[in-house]
Amino acid sequence: ALREIYFGKLGEATGYVGDSRGLPTSLKRISKDALATLPESGRKKYQVLAAGQVEIPPMPDLSDRKFVQNWKTADFTADLGFKASAKTLASGRQAFGVALCNRCHRFQGSGYALGPDLTGVARRFGRTDLLRAILLPSESIAQNYRTDVLDLSDGRNLSGQIIPTLDYRAPHLLLAENPLNPDQALKIPKVEVVKRKRSDFSIMPAGLLNNLNKQEILDLIAYLESSGN
Repeated sequence: ALREIYFGKLGEATGYVGDSRGLPTSLKRISKDALATLPESGRKKYQVLAAGQVEIPPMPDLSDRKFVQNWKTADFTADLGFKASAKTLASGRQAFGVALCNRCHRFQGSGYALGPDLTGVARRFGRTDLLRAILLPSESIAQNYRTDVLDLSDGRNLSGQIIPTLDYRAPHLLLAENPLNPDQALKIPKVEVVKRKRSDFSIMPAGLLNNLNKQEILDLIAYLESSGN
């Protein structure tokens, strides 16, 4: 755990923007020396941390999943008073992956941080509001998670989420068009952006729960309430 924290902090520091031109070089040397002390078989994980990168969880096998229903919040009116169990949480953990939540959200230290961290989400939302936020992602969108629409000088119109970086002086923007593949970001020169505006639609697509049955969705809510414990 301490090793992960150490290399994670090195990764965070790589994005620092300051006055010292020598800092990035020094950090690379520190990382290189520290990584050299590790066995080669276990080095890749820490190389990713030290580089300030997080690996996106792999796509689950959805070949046996079929469309169940276009779920509405009203479908669960009589079902949200349930009590969670160990079996419920295990099913909810699986549903978290099937619904692709971990490809855009961090939860208990794992997942990809394209959207907000969900670890403490149950402290902010009750069950009804949490379910509604999942089923209707565009109903209420935090300003920093809105989709950006870019009009480019070559006539193209692109939409997606601008991936933030700490270097405001960078000559380009990183635009993730597909929220399910946030690592596939387009590098767009800032000088080519004619107009930039915010969309009224969330980058989180609707319908992510439509291949889950009702019990799996309730188990997912219980899992989010548990903070992964």
